[in-house]
Amino acid sequence: MWDFFTWLAGTKAGRVTMAIVAAVAAFFVAIFKAREAGKVAERSKQERASLDALRNRNQIDDDVSKTGDDAVRRELDDWRLHKTDDK
Repeated sequence: MWDFFTWLAGTKAGRVTMAIVAAVAAFFVAIFKAREAGKVAERSKQERASLDALRNRNQIDDDVSKTGDDAVRRELDDWRLHKTDDK
């Protein structure tokens, strides 16, 4: 085993081999870090969209709870009429 390390450190071919291995390792570390950063960004984007949807849903629920039953029925009837017209 020591012969191998002696060859790496003591010959030009060994030093070139170490440099190539180090460069390839650095390349793969950079790719891994970029991939992880992309995952974090995508997760953040999805969480932000989920929170926006929750806020929107809560706002709609609040609006509906403040609206009278007759007004809600009228809006739903209007929505159903427009929905069937689109088909």
